[in-house]
Amino acid sequence: MSASNHAQTQRAADGASAPPAVAIVGAGIVGLSIALHLAQRGARVSVIDQRDGVPPCTDGAFAMLIATQPDGPQAFNALYGRAIDAWHAFDADFEGALGVRWEGALMWAAEADAAARLDAQRVRLASWGSAVERLDADNFAAFCAGVETGPIAGGYGSLRHGVVDPARVWRAMRTRCVALGVAFETRAPLARIELRASRESAFPRAAISGVDADVVVIAAGEGTAALTASVGATVPYEVVSGSLAHSRPVPLRPLPALVGPQLSIKQNADGRIVAGLDYAPGAACDDTSAAYGEALLAAARARVPGLPPLELERVTHGRVPIPQDSQPIVGFLDGVANCYVAVMMSGVTMAPLMGRLIADEITSGGRDALLEPYAPSRFASA
Repeated sequence: MSASNHAQTQRAADGASAPPAVAIVGAGIVGLSIALHLAQRGARVSVIDQRDGVPPCTDGAFAMLIATQPDGPQAFNALYGRAIDAWHAFDADFEGALGVRWEGALMWAAEADAAARLDAQRVRLASWGSAVERLDADNFAAFCAGVETGPIAGGYGSLRHGVVDPARVWRAMRTRCVALGVAFETRAPLARIELRASRESAFPRAAISGVDADVVVIAAGEGTAALTASVGATVPYEVVSGSLAHSRPVPLRPLPALVGPQLSIKQNADGRIVAGLDYAPGAACDDTSAAYGEALLAAARARVPGLPPLELERVTHGRVPIPQDSQPIVGFLDGVANCYVAVMMSGVTMAPLMGRLIADEITSGGRDALLEPYAPSRFASA
């Protein structure tokens, strides 16, 4: 039995008579989902962040709910399908209050090389059973009329994708967390995790910024690496950044998420148009000026000329951690029995599923097979 599995078994035994106390570092959508699911299982939960309100990583997310992942093994793609299943259940549990729009997404390219990559992705996804369809200039209007696509060399539509306003979801989740007794703490700086001996347990307790816990969950986005380093662990990822323009509300229209050359566009359930560049690996956009936001909205309206004039409401900026292999890093840190890490790209997509799986592991000591490929230990020999 590994040290990590032994610690989980011991934790389950020690916690048999009392719910665990869990401190979650990071109040983004992933951290709140973990908190919500833990509280529903009876855990005593504190969420700690350096700021109050919606964290920038969540607020600045484009928040397309991604049903497919062609760049990786088939199991990685299947994980995204399960994440969408979890989102449908999550949306139903909130009785539609989250404002999810399930209208799919259209991805296309103007250049032949980029189009060939998209077509290869479509073929791969179709072979795995994903709901995707070929997209070209002749059939684009059948998926979404009234879009000035420019030249189309190829692409595909993913029919199970959706979009959501992450700030709206965050507020609904936080309200439910508070109703379940989750405590929210604003502490700065969040510098390090301390491990302390415990009289009651075979493994030490942990503390972060004065908050003691049986388990600390690090879901701190780009701040994760510094916190894990404080207990001698390495979690490898790069940070990408991007800015999004948000319009004032305009009338709703049928509109899949549009992911075309140089621009992504969506419309939230409240009517706001959101436009920005892709948060791809290596992306770096830090412009939050009104001029940049207005330029993005002008480009969006040129792409969808049937939209009414778009008035800029705000520009958001997000910094997103992308793990070294692009796949989630989720699990207890080796050699640190009560420190759990959760860092992933597509955090909005993954939040409901990962929140449930992580809460189950922490409270039961058992790890779902779906998480097996994503343990932090896979980087130990890197």
